[in-house]
Amino acid sequence: MTRSHVLLAMSLGLGLMSLGGFATAQAQSSAIAQAKPPYNCLTREVWSAEKKAWCARYGPKTKPAVLPPKTSTSNPWHNCLTKEVWTADKQAWCNALKQMQNATYQVPDVGTVTLTNGSYKNSQKQITVTLGNQPGMVVFDDLTGDGKKDGVTLLGVNTGGSANFIYLSTAWNNNGTLKPLTPVILGDRTRVNSMQTQNKRVKLDMLVQGEKDPACCPTQRKTQSYTMLMQPTLVPVER
Repeated sequence: MTRSHVLLAMSLGLGLMSLGGFATAQAQSSAIAQAKPPYNCLTREVWSAEKKAWCARYGPKTKPAVLPPKTSTSNPWHNCLTKEVWTADKQAWCNALKQMQNATYQVPDVGTVTLTNGSYKNSQKQITVTLGNQPGMVVFDDLTGDGKKDGVTLLGVNTGGSANFIYLSTAWNNNGTLKPLTPVILGDRTRVNSMQTQNKRVKLDMLVQGEKDPACCPTQRKTQSYTMLMQPTLVPVER
């Protein structure tokens, strides 16, 4: 065997070793990422670019359960904690949200609940109520045809156990004062993927409990519309 043949064989051997090492490193990286996930891909907050990339590669593939709710341009969401000079639209939106975050609600099976900055807690009765405030889950629109924007949001109710009951809550605009109607229960740990208003109706796209679903993880998709024309509560209507 000539010197050139020996050098060629050594080069090929080193190349195969490098490729093997690279494949092993890739497999180890994938195994580590899946064994100790740094992100929960079932949450619904606004994801960072890093979390989106990680969940796209390693996370669950059931898109309705992992996509954060969307907001539309017709029903925008505003961050009322920022300190820039607000537009008139943002000021009005945040004022309406503040009313709902500090309103009194008659929650079925719970009783009278007065929120303070979006939350209520009764340690003695082990009751916690939280008003959802995230993109797509707070809407202000005219639902009665009087030209005034009513409010729509979600309430999460925990009564001391693992259950988290989700309620749809609306508030009627009475000359600028939002008056909550009786919330309607959507279910235990129901996941609302989107909330839209159209033709004086509230339309929800949800994941609810199927017959074989564990309590933690609903998978059955359901679309339901509601009207508030029959006060003092929301009424489900046909599509």
